[in-house]
Amino acid sequence: MALQKSFNLNTFVCKKKNQLIMKTKLTIVVSFLIINFLNAQKTNFPKNIVGFWKISEKSTEVYFLDLVENYKRSDVALAGQLESQKDVLIKSYIPEIQYQFNEDFSLNIITPQGAQNGTWQISSDQKELSLVSTRTIKYKIVNLSPSDLTITTEFGKTITFEKVKGKESKANID
Repeated sequence: MALQKSFNLNTFVCKKKNQLIMKTKLTIVVSFLIINFLNAQKTNFPKNIVGFWKISEKSTEVYFLDLVENYKRSDVALAGQLESQKDVLIKSYIPEIQYQFNEDFSLNIITPQGAQNGTWQISSDQKELSLVSTRTIKYKIVNLSPSDLTITTEFGKTITFEKVKGKESKANID
């Protein structure tokens, strides 16, 4: 009887030990997959987005209209002020705005009034661009080439950006 209890106890301990080993192996495999997935997200993006971009001349008015639409949601008074200064903004202010996309996924939106910092991300299918600054804004990518970036806004407006030549961005991927 004592031998049978000892055998059952040993069997029980062995089963528990095997279960613990399997759980540990499973945890290691899952952790490995998660780490690889996250690293793939960091490296699987079109590198030609890195750099400085400005709104193309043909898109300045569309950019303005999209900006006003955005402010109508949160600050109607500011949207009205923007509309009253439409010509000045389209001719002088908007052409000076630049978006700096860095390899470390940091973002600088540079305006005549100063810079706004944030982050950016491209979806795994490379069809959506998300910019996070004061809020998250998602755009559909229509075209991304080494010299042009064309997006569609949440209001259905199409805006084209041109790569600014001669300016470099940070290259800091871990």
